Amino acid sequence: MGHGSEFGGFERATLRFLTGLVRHNSREWLAQHRADYEAHYVGAAAAFVEAVAPRLRRLVPALKIEPRVGGSIFRLQKDARFAPRERPLREHLEIWFWEGERAAAASVFSMRLEADRVLIGGGCPRLGGARRAAYRGALADPGATAALERVVRGLARSNEALEYGADDRSDSTRRDLWAQHTAPVDLALTSELVPQCLGVWKDLRPLHRWVLEHLQEAGVG
Repeated sequence: MGHGSEFGGFERATLRFLTGLVRHNSREWLAQHRADYEAHYVGAAAAFVEAVAPRLRRLVPALKIEPRVGGSIFRLQKDARFAPRERPLREHLEIWFWEGERAAAASVFSMRLEADRVLIGGGCPRLGGARRAAYRGALADPGATAALERVVRGLARSNEALEYGADDRSDSTRRDLWAQHTAPVDLALTSELVPQCLGVWKDLRPLHRWVLEHLQEAGVG
């Protein structure tokens, strides 16, 4: 595993760690594998963040890029207050980049590494409450709706592999404002991961700008 611009991909040890999480998912198991967590989750994720940071800042200068847990790198531990019946640990490595305050981020660029695939995406991660109301308000504006339709058409032209929304893709009033590219997990083990992520995020800049313009002020939904 390299550092900075020399990042050559995640090691298979990271995938073994994630596979162990899926199988065992307990705080006791995590405590027993603390060294693997530090090296192959935290350290590997930080190296990836540092590698993409210079070129990603050129794409979107205002992005917050923080190579630390609780910043761009998600914590493994879930908050039991909000999901008391769920398994206690996330079973993937997730990385976000955003503008403004992280907790109120209307749009993010994301890379999610699972034990068997890579998800590279972006858009609005939480579309509920006040933010959903703002979205509906935007769709009542012909100008905003036309702009979103242009964004969707542009995504289709720029990257046929991008999957947009959770509903009927012919309907621009779909509930989701999220697009992502799913890749085989072997991509994560190569130096091609960084340029592949940057290429997807570049294509997602128009969606990012639309979401910020119309939903950022709505706060957390």
